[in-house]
Amino acid sequence: MRPLFALVLISCTPALRTITPNEPPARFALAAAEPHSLHRVLGVDLSVHDVGGTRPVLLCLHAIGHGGGDFAQVEAAFGADFRVITVDWPGHGHSGADTEPVSAQRYAVLLEALISELKLEHVVLLGNSIGGAAAMRYAAAHPESVRALVLANPGGLDPGGLFAGLFIGNLVRHFEQGERNEARFEPWFRGYYADILVTESSRAQRERVVAAGYEHAPLLAQAWRSFASAEANVSALIPTLTMPVLFTWAKRDALVSWDRNRAAVERFPHATVEFFDAGHAAFLEDPRPSARRWRASSRRSLVDGGAPGLRNVCPWPRRSVSTVVVRTPLTGRTARAPARRWPRPGSAGRSSIATSSRSCSARVASVRSTAPGMRARRRWSRSRCSSPS
Repeated sequence: MRPLFALVLISCTPALRTITPNEPPARFALAAAEPHSLHRVLGVDLSVHDVGGTRPVLLCLHAIGHGGGDFAQVEAAFGADFRVITVDWPGHGHSGADTEPVSAQRYAVLLEALISELKLEHVVLLGNSIGGAAAMRYAAAHPESVRALVLANPGGLDPGGLFAGLFIGNLVRHFEQGERNEARFEPWFRGYYADILVTESSRAQRERVVAAGYEHAPLLAQAWRSFASAEANVSALIPTLTMPVLFTWAKRDALVSWDRNRAAVERFPHATVEFFDAGHAAFLEDPRPSARRWRASSRRSLVDGGAPGLRNVCPWPRRSVSTVVVRTPLTGRTARAPARRWPRPGSAGRSSIATSSRSCSARVASVRSTAPGMRARRRWSRSRCSSPS
């Protein structure tokens, strides 16, 4: 009986992965770009890539299990206008380990210490996932130090509930398998990430994230446990986030879905939402054509005026409005209106409007302009403002 019992126990023990000795950490491939420097804040060595200069600061905060290397395209797009700074969170890239568990609250504290260490002022914070949650927490505590927020599918806005708790519990169990070096974690994690970075152009970065999966598994488990707590929700801070906020929403995101976050986004005093055909990080996933539109919308908001550029996006308060914005570069004039009240461009050209519905239940207007030199774009926006500028 004992040999049989021992055989059953052995057969039920999960197989472990084979570890190659002296292999460099896979997370290095996700690290912030070179050159990087280490800054010791609150007992943690944080790896920072800083292009330097006197331009306005764009500080980029990555998702859990990724690294500062996610923002290579952002630096290429905005390096001429901004002092782009990318950071590796603790245990990611070239940063050292932390003594405290992962959470957006902890990351916000580290962010505060890092900004103080680097002596930064009036920063634009770009945060993805947990990086977005940390950015919102810092901005709520230090609104005078934040020029604007760019949030790419941020955490902390989901209302939670029973279903969310069960979903998170399932993910944590899988990440614990990776923490125990179980061989079955790798194929699961690969499939998991196929639904997060979904575009073909993000395949290389997705492979790097998967390769570092075992190294990041303990951090992923800690982060997702923290997401299940009531303290992870930042909705109570929304009224204090009065700076311009640009949401670049990857509409194919199953983890941070628009349907579950829309109610929170609608409460932001000055916010604009741009939708992209991506899975979790529009700035990373599709350089052609989505990233071009991401760069254009972000540049309009950040470079072409910063706060004023986002403050006057909509003259209809206390409601969700699907607006169509047509800019004429030659005259610099802009027209804005809800889809059902779109004014004819007159001599500028002919426009045809068609409305359709989407899963987010927002009314969408499609504009086709035949006038030379005119650009059309579609966006969902909500703002408490007086009149369009």
